[in-house]
Amino acid sequence: NEIQDAKERAEQSRYFQLEYNPAASIIDMQRSLQKFKPEIFHFCGHGGGQAGLFLESEVSQQERISTQGLANLFRFFRKKYPGCLECVLLNACYTSVQAEEIAKYIPTVIGMPQTIYDRAAREFSISFYDQLFSGSSIEEAFELGRITMEAYGVPDDELPQLVQFSGNHN
Repeated sequence: NEIQDAKERAEQSRYFQLEYNPAASIIDMQRSLQKFKPEIFHFCGHGGGQAGLFLESEVSQQERISTQGLANLFRFFRKKYPGCLECVLLNACYTSVQAEEIAKYIPTVIGMPQTIYDRAAREFSISFYDQLFSGSSIEEAFELGRITMEAYGVPDDELPQLVQFSGNHN
């Protein structure tokens, strides 16, 4: 709701469309990527470091998507739809591992190196999208999100990390 509110307040809001897919499974993610071909993909949920990310399963339980499986999913859609997936934001605990792997295929990826508390994750997202919807670049929006988290006392080693493209798009 707060991100939608930020969009409605912003000068550049007509250039953005928000799609929300709660409790998404791997298949739901694939279908959303196919249907919307987003420039920014924002994941909120649970990260497990090397274990990957945890999504909802068909029976409302957690299912794990491996780091490599997630990177390959984004690689597939980026290759199929050039211009799609300019940024992947992993707003979940211990997602720096995934960010590093995904950045082999996606221009900009944001991951969290440690545990991120709900309030910090929310404040980062609000600051990030406030700036993005006002015409700032992804990098500028990321910087303000980090500054906001610093202002709330989040230690430097727990702040989000921005990882930029490090491979070829194959």
